[in-house]
Amino acid sequence: MVNIISGTRQDFDGLATTFNDPTWSRDNMQMTYFTRIEKNLYLQPPILFPDHGYDGWLKTSSLPLDIFVANPFFLDPQTAAVVTSQLDPLVAGLPILDLNSLSADSASGFGIPSSTTDNQHLRSSVRDRLAAVLQSQSGKKLHQALDTLATKILLCNSSSTVTAYGVQIAPGAALPIASTFNGKVPLNVQNVTARHEVIVSADHDEVAVNWLLKDNYTVFNGCTFLSDRAEDPCLAYWQDHNHENGYAFSGLINAVITKSSSSLPAPDVLTYYSPVFFRGFFRGVPQEVAEIHNGLTAVVLKGRPSTRGTVKLTGSHPQDPLNIQKLHFQEAGGPTDVAAIREAIKRARDLVALPPIDLFVMEEVAPGPNVTTDDEIDNFVFNRIFGTPGALQAITRVVPMPLGQITVGNE
Repeated sequence: MVNIISGTRQDFDGLATTFNDPTWSRDNMQMTYFTRIEKNLYLQPPILFPDHGYDGWLKTSSLPLDIFVANPFFLDPQTAAVVTSQLDPLVAGLPILDLNSLSADSASGFGIPSSTTDNQHLRSSVRDRLAAVLQSQSGKKLHQALDTLATKILLCNSSSTVTAYGVQIAPGAALPIASTFNGKVPLNVQNVTARHEVIVSADHDEVAVNWLLKDNYTVFNGCTFLSDRAEDPCLAYWQDHNHENGYAFSGLINAVITKSSSSLPAPDVLTYYSPVFFRGFFRGVPQEVAEIHNGLTAVVLKGRPSTRGTVKLTGSHPQDPLNIQKLHFQEAGGPTDVAAIREAIKRARDLVALPPIDLFVMEEVAPGPNVTTDDEIDNFVFNRIFGTPGALQAITRVVPMPLGQITVGNE
């Protein structure tokens, strides 16, 4: 997974203000929590990078350039051009040496994102932490329930605070969006439901700019991205050669961070580049990524947009579907957000038009060479906007109700 926490001061400090709790502040979250869980593998010596952790359980590393040392054949001229194509300071800005330092919160420019992978190019995640705890002495006190739907947070109230003390679960149940969902069924749990609505603030809006290059990347030649080594020669090579091939990459090679307006306190637009053909989240996208080996994608991400959608309950049953209304760009700041994404698309095009990458570009697929005017680019944004699943900030507004109007039971 890509690991970028810069530019979040406004978010965390906003939480600290909202909840009147300074422990949510950006500085405290970095120095108390991020440094505690991180095990940084790429910044040395640690004394020069005090904003990072070196003894935690979440391993972080930089671009796995060692694969080109292990097999120089992978570093063909096209791949080298892609890796260096976003480094023009006249278009991308000055380099940001450490995207995850506190000092980078207000920095604009380009940098190399780190990823949550270890020194063997294996993914590091919460799963590893949970597995380690379960195998330890402390793990005997930890209960793990798989294929289980959490139906309610259990709360105890006092005159001044509300404390969560557990959850109610329904083993074997699934949400309507799960592949294992076979229809709503009676659940053997007691449900407590109050009328409420979740106001969703999009954490970011995204749109992808895509190019096809003249040749396939050597590092991905023959790759099928399957889980059986008999069906994927790249997986077999990865397993047999110390994980030294294209599968060592997290997916991102460079990131360009900019402000859509000079009046903003911090950058709000992130454009990250990936040597794949990725048009967004839709059914069939994994197959498309696996089959097209000569793609280049710039994903433009507009942080803290004005979009305010809603997620509403449609019933009291935990398996009732949600009514989700995204409402992209329909708030007062919508046109400003669209303009910010439009200018970032133009900037991405400018970078890819520079040497040496321009020598390897066969065609622009999206928005496409015929999309040139501001209105045409804006229309592309309206039609192709997406957001990373789960990357939403939500504020739950609980409407006070008399006790008699709260539903208790299985109905």
